[in-house]
Amino acid sequence: MDREKQESQLNYSDYSILAVDDSDINLKLLVHTLKPLGFQVLTAMNTEEARTLLATNQVDILLLDVSMPGQDGFSFCKELREIDRFNLLPILFITAYNRELGFDEAITHGGDDFLHKPFQPKELVAKIRAFIRIKNLQDELLQQKKKYEKELVMARRVQQELVPEKQLEWNGFKVNSVFHPLMQIGGDFIDAWIEEDKLHVFIADCSGHGPSAALLSAMVKMQVSNLGRSNTLIEKVKTLRQQLEKILPEDFSITFFYGIMDQKGNFEYANGGHPPPLLYHNGTVEELPGMGPLIIPIELGTEDEFRSVVLEKGASLLLYTDGATEITDENYNILGEESLKKILKEAVESKEDILNFSLEKILAHSGNMTHDDDIALMVIQG
Repeated sequence: MDREKQESQLNYSDYSILAVDDSDINLKLLVHTLKPLGFQVLTAMNTEEARTLLATNQVDILLLDVSMPGQDGFSFCKELREIDRFNLLPILFITAYNRELGFDEAITHGGDDFLHKPFQPKELVAKIRAFIRIKNLQDELLQQKKKYEKELVMARRVQQELVPEKQLEWNGFKVNSVFHPLMQIGGDFIDAWIEEDKLHVFIADCSGHGPSAALLSAMVKMQVSNLGRSNTLIEKVKTLRQQLEKILPEDFSITFFYGIMDQKGNFEYANGGHPPPLLYHNGTVEELPGMGPLIIPIELGTEDEFRSVVLEKGASLLLYTDGATEITDENYNILGEESLKKILKEAVESKEDILNFSLEKILAHSGNMTHDDDIALMVIQG
């Protein structure tokens, strides 16, 4: 149905208008103009009466005089705009103010439009019809937003099942992970599991945010879960890369880090374009060396680089996605790798929970404001 047809079928009795004016004659004129069209019309002679009516009635449009005894219309409008419920309420000023000055003041104080007294009834009705059209569009968007947010909550529950925060102990090592998404859902994937008497850890960061990145994350989990149990790390990474590059959409990419540790602490790993994990040992923090290509649907013609290191008792290894180091403060200064190294060192030496300590310090860098990317962390502690 086109807009003109929708407007022609508007039922004005569905809309309530509150007129606020200290002149009884002006209020009667407004009622005389609007009520025959079917509008529900409420009236108030000052802002106190208007405040009471707004608190107890559903009002769709506010017609507001400026010069009234007590509080004036401009300050009342400004007050309403600071209340969430009235943030989008259409407000039309009707006043004898000079047109140019009145319009500027109306908009400055939060009004949506301005009508000069004495007003023309046809012009008033035309402006109200425009407000109704805008309000219906806003209501439609708000309903879609609520539906989208509800679906995001459901998707978050699903993702929590797909990417649960892990807590496990194996061969004297403790493994803990946390996922702190930018939205309800995100594109980071992190997991740890025991397979063939070895500890496997995996972390990935899918490009983008929100639902699209979350779908990629689920795709990564599915592919990792289907890797052969008896395969070597080299075989697993090769298979993972081949499968993901075939199904990965254009303009998307995935970074990953996959490590396997045996019972002697030998830790072999492959880094596919991912931020290098940080290793704390004997009071120092260093990056794990070695870097292969990230996963993209393009033939790069390069080989993965495989490395190994011994994780000794007392060592701690932090795996993270770049949301941790690229978080910004109020001046848009990123945290950076060097600061994260200091955080890890401080966390280990504090004897507190390394994961929670680190996450709190990372978020504190932004003043606990909304961060710009998903954050996933995993700590392997000997």
